[in-house]
Amino acid sequence: MKKIFLTTLVFMSWSAIFAQDSSNFKKINICDIYISTGINAMLDQYGSLADFKTIAPQSLLLNNSFAGFSTNSGISMSGNLQFSAKLGINFINKNKTHVKENMQLQLGIMYSSFNVLSNGYYRDNRTPADTLTSSSGNQTIYLDTVVREGYNLNVFSNQLRLDAACIFRTIQALRWSLHGGIGFNVGFGLENYFLINYFKNTTVEPDYNSSSGSVSTNGLYSDFYNTYEYFNAGPSFGGSLYLPFGLDFRIGKRREFLKHLHLFIEARPSINMLVMSGVKTVIAEGLVTNFGVRYSIK
Repeated sequence: MKKIFLTTLVFMSWSAIFAQDSSNFKKINICDIYISTGINAMLDQYGSLADFKTIAPQSLLLNNSFAGFSTNSGISMSGNLQFSAKLGINFINKNKTHVKENMQLQLGIMYSSFNVLSNGYYRDNRTPADTLTSSSGNQTIYLDTVVREGYNLNVFSNQLRLDAACIFRTIQALRWSLHGGIGFNVGFGLENYFLINYFKNTTVEPDYNSSSGSVSTNGLYSDFYNTYEYFNAGPSFGGSLYLPFGLDFRIGKRREFLKHLHLFIEARPSINMLVMSGVKTVIAEGLVTNFGVRYSIK
């Protein structure tokens, strides 16, 4: 992944030098370089036990009994890191007298991890273990053995995508500016995998509902067991349609280099589609929040 971004940065730097050396207006003008990172959040898509067994039929953990386990319900969202590198391309006006600043085409690449399918199965079991009685006989403490166990199931796809957006800006001469537009990205999974986590926590706890006294839990029995299974998943590809809007701040007022350097923050409500071999097609809403640096070449 580092090699991909280094190659992209070298290409963008070369493009910037080429653009600066040209004294004549061209139909296509590379005006900005964008580097950003953020959180790519998407609504969780719950898979059934049958879905997960289809992905990894050889799993030992999935062949255990799931009787008495409850599963996830309701709405939840998972977030993963996202990295992006893009060029900003502006076009000249019809009379070929100047470059249009308020509209820009952004082209580049993005890399992010997507949670394709997920679910969790959990169970608590409480059984009587012992009875403690005070020497005076006035207090009785009932101790229970409590077993809490669960499975966390997640199918991930780390994807590299081509990213394109059409952006409209307010007046760029001002130090603060707003932008909005529409964009999309499409790509394929570099790494696709299925991760199963099983945990079991066994403790001895007082049953205060039945006891007539209280006791410190320090020194009572506790044991924790945790294990994982990892499986390669089938090939995948995906795409997103999004509506970016954000705020841009030019850092410098006097120094020439800082006058070209900007910080920006951006939000992208999105619709995402993920397709993976052996897994049902996923379509889900999402929200990307980006923070980055923009260097203006002109």
